[in-house]
Amino acid sequence: MPKGLSGKKMIERYLSTNFGGPFTPIDPSQFKTLSGAEGMIKSRAVEHLVVFDDISKQAIVAGYGSSSSVGVPGGVDYTGKTVTHNHPGIYGGTLSFADVTFATGYNVKSMRAVGANKKEGTYILRKGRNANPTGLNSRIAKDRPMLERKMTAVYNKHKDKTTVFFAQEYTGILDSYYKSVVSQYGYVYAKQGD
Repeated sequence: MPKGLSGKKMIERYLSTNFGGPFTPIDPSQFKTLSGAEGMIKSRAVEHLVVFDDISKQAIVAGYGSSSSVGVPGGVDYTGKTVTHNHPGIYGGTLSFADVTFATGYNVKSMRAVGANKKEGTYILRKGRNANPTGLNSRIAKDRPMLERKMTAVYNKHKDKTTVFFAQEYTGILDSYYKSVVSQYGYVYAKQGD
C-alpha cells in the first residue's frame, strides 16, 4: 500500500481496480442456507464465494476462484448482504486485509471466512449501527506495515510452513488485531465454532 494512503482512498482504489482475483460463477441455488453453504465450501481446495440476501435468505451470487483468492463480481449491490467464503489450506485463517476492505467499501452486513481446519471455525466481521468504514480502513492503513512486519517475522521463524502451528501463529496476529481494533469503529469481530 502506498505510504500515506487514507482509508477512504484505500477503499476507492480497491473498488476501482481490484475485485480480489479470479471468479467463475456457479449456480447459487445449490446453497440453501448460510450454514449449509459454509459446510459445503469449507473443505474445498479453491476459494468459493457465496452471497446471501438477508431479506429473502437466498443465495444470490456464487462462484469460485483459486487456492489463494476469489474475485467478487461487479454489478451486484452488496449493501446489507452476507458474504461468505472459504480459506483453503491446513489452517485457512482469519479475514484478510482485502476481505475487510471489501466488506467496508461495499457496506456488507456481514463478511465471513470459513477456515479449512475442522477445529478452526468461521471468522466474522459484522457492521454495527455506528460503523465508520473510513475510520477503520484508515487505522488499518496506518497499522498495516507493523502487522506485516510481525507476520513476516513469524513466517521467517518457521522453517516448515505446512504446520498448523505456523498457520495458527501467523493467523493469530490478525485475529488479535481485529479483536482489539474493529469495535472502536462500530464493527463486531467474532469467531464462531471455537
